[in-house]
Amino acid sequence: MAACFVGGALFAGAGMLHDHYHYAIWDYISFLGFILGFGSIYFSCYGYRCPQCGNTLYDPASKGNALSFKGNHFSFATKTRCCPYCSFDFDSPVPEKKQMDRQALW
Repeated sequence: MAACFVGGALFAGAGMLHDHYHYAIWDYISFLGFILGFGSIYFSCYGYRCPQCGNTLYDPASKGNALSFKGNHFSFATKTRCCPYCSFDFDSPVPEKKQMDRQALW
């Protein structure tokens, strides 16, 4: 969440400074601030995935999201105990991913 605020401050601050000083560097700083802010919001929505099934834990269409946007912004909801898609318990150990046999590919 801090990256979103820093990105927004860079975007707005560099935009205002560009209006006053007219240096091209303020355009680049403003663009980097926009990318940082937008990227942090995108990651917070689609970066959290179930370790077993790989589905994203953010679903804007449902009301029972695994991510909480009320009170503590962009945090994992404390009442969420399992994946809403495959019912994988988040307190259990993460399953090992299957490694592909390289000899079988050749």
